[in-house]
Amino acid sequence: MSLTNIEISQPKCIDGRSLQEWLCEFLSNNLPDKEIYLMPDKPHDFTGESGFFCNVDVDHHIRKDELLSKICSISTDKAAYFYVQDVVEAACGDGVLDDSHYHVLFK
Repeated sequence: MSLTNIEISQPKCIDGRSLQEWLCEFLSNNLPDKEIYLMPDKPHDFTGESGFFCNVDVDHHIRKDELLSKICSISTDKAAYFYVQDVVEAACGDGVLDDSHYHVLFK
């Protein structure tokens, strides 16, 4: 029997759809004519046919203007895409989230 204890923690899990709804509301005045979408941004994030999982460490908080400057290059005239990492950091900057580590599950 091992004397080493395995530590288990419970990271906060964000529902991806509610994060996307918050983002749409947050940017409604800035991008009124665009559909807004979340995208996983790290090579180790899990993507599947109908969803994705992201492990997010909040490095720093960002403001709305900084988030808008980070719009993904695949965005079009009708659709705006944002990376999950940036959106979580913006939610922290807006005071909606207050932790430094989250899991985001979008299904």
